[in-house]
Amino acid sequence: MIVLEDDLVISPYFLGYMNHALNLYADRYQVMQISGHMFPVNLQADTDAIFLPFTTSWGWATWERAWRSFDADSRSYFRLKNNKNLRYQFNLNGSYSYFNMLEDQLNGKIDSWAIRWYLSVFMQRGLTLYPTKSLLSNIGFDGSGTHCGKGDVDSFISHETVLFFPKEIAINEKFFKSVASYLNIHSRNKRINTSRIRILISRALLG
Repeated sequence: MIVLEDDLVISPYFLGYMNHALNLYADRYQVMQISGHMFPVNLQADTDAIFLPFTTSWGWATWERAWRSFDADSRSYFRLKNNKNLRYQFNLNGSYSYFNMLEDQLNGKIDSWAIRWYLSVFMQRGLTLYPTKSLLSNIGFDGSGTHCGKGDVDSFISHETVLFFPKEIAINEKFFKSVASYLNIHSRNKRINTSRIRILISRALLG
């Protein structure tokens, strides 16, 4: 299946990339998802796509054989909670607090299938194929998106064909560190902005 939400704008090469990747890795069971999105990170790779050890919820695809592993009830949560090293890996080596997001899901603070899908793939040691340049943009950050809120996001969409796919099913540690670093900075900026908003609200209420 190929999943697209109605606030995504896609490259004319998106569908060709998705269908080719689905066929190319259909029997490679470690590959559990194909992503059409890539974060705004400059990756100088020999291929037009790379493998990363976490999933995405913007413009993605998977197979029935992978979706069978979907842990809708987050049964693996306690393995993470009781294993510090495993939790560290789940958080992209401490770069992004996915575990907090999982706990928010379990406590009813958010409603996210995506964090449960990431948990499912992570526990299977699965990989996601990402293009080195994003083939889509999310325009839901104008306040219209259900889970987006408001804010500025990178709107770049590559209009280049994805021709060269990795033959080796493995994570490139250099590229993984680049993307994890971006997510870490993005997460810290988000927390800073949230704190500023809280201070402004407090000042408005207290005078």
